[in-house]
Amino acid sequence: MEETMRDLDGFWEFAFAEDDDRLPEVYDGIASVPGCFDVMPGLWDKRGVGFYRTHIELEADKKFQLIAGGVAHKAKVYLDRQLLTEHYGAFTAFSVDLPPVKNGKHELAISADNRFDGLNSPLHMQHFDWYGYGGIIRPIRLKIWQQAIIERVQP
Repeated sequence: MEETMRDLDGFWEFAFAEDDDRLPEVYDGIASVPGCFDVMPGLWDKRGVGFYRTHIELEADKKFQLIAGGVAHKAKVYLDRQLLTEHYGAFTAFSVDLPPVKNGKHELAISADNRFDGLNSPLHMQHFDWYGYGGIIRPIRLKIWQQAIIERVQP
């Protein structure tokens, strides 16, 4: 049983919205993954949602798991504009199994929200001395396999 990992780091299409967390129709920029969107020209010290999009080739006879090393601070992952998962915590990795797909090119989008939210993130407030930057800050990988795999056995 062989599994492979595909590195998805590189330049992704990018869009930014200060007050809207819905997936955009138009991505008018480019951003580095991994990277922080609020160090890009015009976005310095901005609060909002950075939307990253790339296209990946997937095969119907394989299984896929997306592994995100870290997204600051709130993340949503979409495949073909369908929400797959949400995650909170910039410095913790997370993963999501992709649903069965047809052969071909698919749209993968990840949103990174760095807005202050006292309920979800009481340690990241505007008046604190910690800067809560935004973006896909750690590597993105795609695990690929054909049959079931056992990742962990617990007694």
